[in-house]
Amino acid sequence: MSKPQNSPLPNSRADGISRRDFLVGAAAGTGLLALAGCGGSTAFRPDVDETTLTVRYAERTLGGVRVRTRTYNGTIPGPTMRTAPGRTMRVKVINQLPPNGTSNGGGGGGGHAAEVENTNPHNFNTTNVHFHGIQARPHLFEPQGTTNPSAKMVSIEPGESYTYEFRLPNDHPCGLHWYHPHHHGSTAVQVAGGMAGLIVITGPIDQVPEIAAAREEFLALQTVRLDPSADDPDLYVLEPLEGKTPAEGGFKLHGHAKLMYLLNGEAIAWRGPEHNAPVQSLGTANIEMRPGEVVRFRMLNGTDEQLMPIELDGHELHVIGWDGVNTLAPMPQQVVEVAPGNRLEFLVKASLTPGTYTLKQNPVTGQQFEDSNGMPLATITVLGDPMDMALPTSLPTPTREYPVIQSSDIAATHNVRLETLVPYANHLTGIAFTMNGQIYSETRVDHTSARGTCEEWTIEAVREGHPFHLHVNSFQVIEVNGQPLDTPLVKDTVWVPKDGSVKIRVRFVEFAGKTVYHCHILNHEDLGMMQNLLIV
Repeated sequence: MSKPQNSPLPNSRADGISRRDFLVGAAAGTGLLALAGCGGSTAFRPDVDETTLTVRYAERTLGGVRVRTRTYNGTIPGPTMRTAPGRTMRVKVINQLPPNGTSNGGGGGGGHAAEVENTNPHNFNTTNVHFHGIQARPHLFEPQGTTNPSAKMVSIEPGESYTYEFRLPNDHPCGLHWYHPHHHGSTAVQVAGGMAGLIVITGPIDQVPEIAAAREEFLALQTVRLDPSADDPDLYVLEPLEGKTPAEGGFKLHGHAKLMYLLNGEAIAWRGPEHNAPVQSLGTANIEMRPGEVVRFRMLNGTDEQLMPIELDGHELHVIGWDGVNTLAPMPQQVVEVAPGNRLEFLVKASLTPGTYTLKQNPVTGQQFEDSNGMPLATITVLGDPMDMALPTSLPTPTREYPVIQSSDIAATHNVRLETLVPYANHLTGIAFTMNGQIYSETRVDHTSARGTCEEWTIEAVREGHPFHLHVNSFQVIEVNGQPLDTPLVKDTVWVPKDGSVKIRVRFVEFAGKTVYHCHILNHEDLGMMQNLLIV
């Protein structure tokens, strides 16, 4: 598949680095990869993988529209990081955005009084980074790894820099993760401008012969929300005004002039501002496969709210990993439901019949505020001389995630109810999103868990579906809508169906500290649907 100009996405055919070359290099300690020409830094050190993320505005053309948004290193998505278990990640973040409240972004308003917690989205140029799926020392609150219940989030103000550093456990699962901003109040605006990037952790699954032989293709899905600039109607931006209602130009959940859907940084579809406006396709990238060839697809649903039921015409998707943790064996499926925040890894063995096949999102109705009529994501063209590549029959056991948690292992239970609160007078949007009837407070601890124990959580979604995400530890999905799964799925993000429930089991491995769990529809998170978890 072709890459956008200056794309930071890895591609073994375009960047000259084969899978075998990389695995040999990683074993020798070659470190984190940020591809040349993409704004990242590459450091080859014995045990530290180092990169720099510069947060700044950048302009580009998306779907024929001139766009200016906040970015990492000027690209969408940001640079791809590669690392491995046992190594240390060091990421320096430089915030080059203008001060909050300036005319060049920041929301046109100041911050908030120190003694009053602002639960409206605010301070849109203040940032931090969440390394989503990484199981390491909690890093959302300051200082990293703090167990102080009243600790505040890391806040990287305009003109400041901050360095994250943490060592990955030797048994860290291997697969696809990602990073994105997570400062409460500015998360939705920054991610919906394109601020996100991939993290690849290599390990035993990459050495399975059938997988090592397969070419890999990355599918980074993102959404960008845009309105015409007040200063230049031919320039589209995302600059809500602080202290204003949606009708006055303030933060809004929906109704943006253009909602762009991106794949690997290129616009593939868009929709207008009307409620449930149809998605309009802009064309797809093409991936060529030979008949009988096996390709490894690594997909991120980095959209800010869109559920993605994925299907490939005429082919099975052999699922080999969820959220950076490989399955114990390939799981053939026709349709796979990928929630916002999920990463899905799957193998496809091309049909022996040459032709053109479509990888698509199937329609989504009745689950969330915005339905979708579906869209093509990519075109698979099967042509050329046939080959007969094999699919694996088993995969390495991720020892950090297994064995499966049993009922006898459960030390405590926890219930989480996700619900919409309308009207809510304290929010300029007139709406709040709650967990157990509360909106988020940065200094309140809502649940405490003991390191080294297992818990069973039941998450309920009222009125609409929600993607539920837990930081620091993955979990085992054991039941959906009261129906036990034949095989528990290991994830860190799970879709909770409208007026339904999901039951998960969590093993709190190794790390103590203050962290969070939340809805991964990011405007829901910024409007209250998040709680603090203290692991002690």
